[in-house]
Amino acid sequence: MCELSIISRGSRWILLDANAWELAQFGSEADALSAATDYIQESPAFVLVGGADGEWREERLEPQARH
Repeated sequence: MCELSIISRGSRWILLDANAWELAQFGSEADALSAATDYIQESPAFVLVGGADGEWREERLEPQARH
């Protein structure tokens, strides 16, 4: 199960939690994926990405190293 989703809405990319609550908006898919690593709880995590073309895919993410 994916704990996060990213959807394209117009020119924005919306990061959603598992309950479909909006966490943040971004100008690019890459920015949204990068920010998603701050929210993941386990490694690896899978993020469901829905593009403007209507296609969905899963992306595997690893948490960012904390210093």
